[in-house]
Amino acid sequence: MVNWGPVKRAHHNNNGGNVSLMGDGGKMVANTTTIKTKRLPAAIALALGLLIGAGWQTAALAHGAAAHMVPLQKTLEEFGASVQWDDYARMFVIVKDGAYVKVKPDSREAIVNGKPLRLQVPVVFKGKTAYMSDEFINEVFQSGLDQTFAVEHRAHPLNPLSAAEINAAVAIIKAAPEYKNNVRFTEISLREPEKSQVWQFVLGGRDVQQPRQADITLLDGVHVIETVVDLQQKKVLSWQPIKDAQGMVLLDDFASVQSIINASKEYAEALKKHGVADPSKVITTPLTVGYFDGKDGLQQDQRLLKVVSYLDVGDGNYWAHPIENLVAVVDLEQKKIIKIEEGPVIPVPMKPTPYDGRDRKARKSNRWILLSRKAKTTPSPATPSTGRTGISTCI
Repeated sequence: MVNWGPVKRAHHNNNGGNVSLMGDGGKMVANTTTIKTKRLPAAIALALGLLIGAGWQTAALAHGAAAHMVPLQKTLEEFGASVQWDDYARMFVIVKDGAYVKVKPDSREAIVNGKPLRLQVPVVFKGKTAYMSDEFINEVFQSGLDQTFAVEHRAHPLNPLSAAEINAAVAIIKAAPEYKNNVRFTEISLREPEKSQVWQFVLGGRDVQQPRQADITLLDGVHVIETVVDLQQKKVLSWQPIKDAQGMVLLDDFASVQSIINASKEYAEALKKHGVADPSKVITTPLTVGYFDGKDGLQQDQRLLKVVSYLDVGDGNYWAHPIENLVAVVDLEQKKIIKIEEGPVIPVPMKPTPYDGRDRKARKSNRWILLSRKAKTTPSPATPSTGRTGISTCI
């Protein structure tokens, strides 16, 4: 085997798309033998460019580095594509989902659904095996996709808070003298720097002067508190109670409402009027109450939810079984129902209405039934010309 010396650069020959390897002075060095590379025969050029195996590195460049080559057919079939070699056209035909790809060995261009696509590294042969760059699949089968992300080499000032930053923000708040143990965190988000600083970062590459900060909304009973913390200096910059405001409904409020409804004897009696004997089958849906200037007997400073309910009949679709004209008003601070609003009783729809298809009967298959019969062989009459007896087959 010829031992080729160090290769300094790869040169693409536009006449045919072959890759020729050049050492000092535009020549290839193999031990003490010098080979001119003005125009190599195809076989020699192919041999020089195909020093590969599993993990084989070719002197062809991909993004400025040596390309890593992998077996074409094996890799693509593992990817789920079909691979065919067109011996007449001397090209590979590759089909995957909606992509129809044609690519010739030693060519920098592939045809994807009729459109040309330039390849970083051409497909090449080593012996009887074709090899492609390990980036071929991404190049070809994602060529029609819009770029939706890019690897970040420098943190953007609008990046959301990381898990570590969120934990740090919580620790800063809990260390503040104003903090109480019953306070709940309803929102923790990035406090964005001034837009002018962001534009200076994007357009001019200047660092944002504002350190990373977090906006934190707290809920102390019915009272909302908005705070700002400096994550770099680890201190609270602002602690502002908000008057005449209601905090957002939290996930644990949903769980509280369900428990309150299930434990209420008054609500259980109301359910009986609607033909529902088991409160545990009732699924609650808490909604905000709004404010009507006290006309409904509810006070603005109370933390309330209005609850409409549905019946779980076991079909997986309780939305199809509403308990109409029955609304419970729940006080989240007192953990109890303070009012039940009722109207005329409307029977709960009980017909099973699953949306997952569990009620559908399986259709009978129209598959063909193949009947196999053993082949019967019978001797045929001797032919006049040969006198030999043939065999006829009946299936």
